[in-house]
Parts: sequence; C-alpha cells; structure tokens
Amino acid sequence: MAPKKPVGHCSRKADANRYFNTPTVQIVVGTQNTQEFLIHRGLLCARSEFFKNALSGRWSETEKDFKLPEEDPEMFGLYQAFLYTNSLPIEDDESTLQDRYLTIGKLYVLCGKLLDLEGKETVLEAFHELCSNTDVRVVPNSDCVSVIYDGTTEKDPARAMLADVYTAKADKAALQSIPDSTLWPSDFFHDLCCGLLLQRTKERQTRAERDRIIRRLFQDVSHKINKDTLAALQGHIKNLDDK
Repeated sequence: MAPKKPVGHCSRKADANRYFNTPTVQIVVGTQNTQEFLIHRGLLCARSEFFKNALSGRWSETEKDFKLPEEDPEMFGLYQAFLYTNSLPIEDDESTLQDRYLTIGKLYVLCGKLLDLEGKETVLEAFHELCSNTDVRVVPNSDCVSVIYDGTTEKDPARAMLADVYTAKADKAALQSIPDSTLWPSDFFHDLCCGLLLQRTKERQTRAERDRIIRRLFQDVSHKINKDTLAALQGHIKNLDDK
C-alpha cells in the first residue's frame, strides 16, 4: 500500500497529541446510514471555527452528540484523519486521477463549511500540486468542477485555480465540450473565458516584445550581412508588420 500523501502542516504547528487530554466529542454524520466519529474537542475547536462556536455554551451541558445530517460520512472520515495526521488519506495506487481530484475537491468544500481555514488552504495546495505534477494533460472533469463551484463562493481561490489549470493544460477537445454540456457550472464557463482572454493578451504582449527585439537586432546587423540574407530578413519583418 502506498504511503499517505503529505500535504504540509498548518501554520499553528499544532501537534494532535497535545489535545489527547481534552474530552472527546461524538459527531453523528449522515441521515440513513449514519456513522459516529470521536474527535478530541481541543483539536476540533483549534482547527474549526464552526465547531468552536457550536460547542460553546449550553451545548456541552444538554447534548450527548453533535449531528451533521447533511454531510457525507465517508468524507467526514477523511476529514477526521486529516485532523489527526495533517496528511491527505488518499492512496495514489488505489484510485484514478479523476477520483483523487474529486475527493480532494470534496474535502476542500467540507473544510470551508467547517470554517477550517488552515485546512482549506493546505488542501488547496495539495490540489494545485496534483494538477501541476501529473505527467499527462488530464484536468479535473465536470464532477470535480461542479463540486467546487457548488460548494464555494464567487471569489474562492479554488475557482481561480481550476480556471488557470484549464487555461494552461486543457486540450482542444476538453475546451470544446464545455459550452455544449449542461454538466458544467455557468460560472466556471465565465471564469474560463476570462482566463483564456487574459492568456491571449499576455501572449500578444510577449509576441510584440519579441518582435521589437527582432527589429532592433535587424537594424544592428543589417549593414554586416549579404544581400540575400538581408532580403530574407526584410521579408520576415514585413510578415511581422502584417500580423
């Protein structure tokens, strides 16, 4: 079995062991097939502002468990492991790349819901690394993109990252499939268009600077070369001007 993928440490440098002397909280996740999770209260509240606020006051005196009926038990189990190990419990050799994209996307959204800002930032770094380091031009599919866009707000950095990944890595077939499909969030289509336009503007600026350098070099060497080479360079300069 492959080792769990490390994703860095939270800025608090918080070691989970230091919270083992705090009481545990029983969290019941799901509706029909519920699962119960025990997490040390000190660790939970140190990382999640949601739980820090929810577990304060009268709750500890009147309630036995804390219920999260709308969350996915499997994903919350990954979050529990993430809290204690600060590593993503995703086995690289037991899932496809799209499966890993989707799992990390769901974990990112869950961190956002629980107001675990440090965890959210760490997961985003791992997401970016996964998108950047793969040797093949495989971008997150519509399932992952929909999870991110449905679970985040307009200015969320994960949205910008997805648009950047598609701008840099998506092939022609992937880009052409987006406008014709109802599976893609409309906000993603908007962000992607903006990213592609920005990339084209940068490419034009880069090309213009390159052309200025070529013209300057031409002026510097035109008196040192023979007529045939000079004619060829003049033709190249004319082509640049016509573009």
